[in-house]
This record gives sequence, C-alpha cells and structure tokens, in this order.
Amino acid sequence: MAAALVLAAAVWAFLFALPRDGLWTRTWISATVLIAFSVAALASADRLGDVVGPITALEAAIGLGVGGA
Repeated sequence: MAAALVLAAAVWAFLFALPRDGLWTRTWISATVLIAFSVAALASADRLGDVVGPITALEAAIGLGVGGA
C-alpha cells in the first residue's frame, strides 16, 4: 500500500509539475505505469485471475496489439 501511495504521488507530480506542453504524452506514460503496477500488485497477491478472469497469453497479446493500434 505504501508503494502505491508513493507511486501515485510521483505520477501526480510528473503530470502536473511540468510545463503544459506534452501533457497528453505524460498522461499516456502515467497510465501505462499505473496499469503495470496494478497488474504486478495483483499478480504478486495471487488475485490477478479474480480481477482479470481466465485469459490466455494469446488473448492478452491480441488485446495489447489492438490497444496499441
């Protein structure tokens, strides 16, 4: 929980303490970091399957590809 709070504060500072130029780029970077942290935290607590559901690696790769496009 402490790591999540520190990360949230760092992301907030990253988003809003810098000049307005590049806000959307920083938003995408911040969202990616927060999602990766959330998935890693759920996986480490062995709760990823409860939240995400039963998916295969192929389905995850397809979803990432579609999301990236």
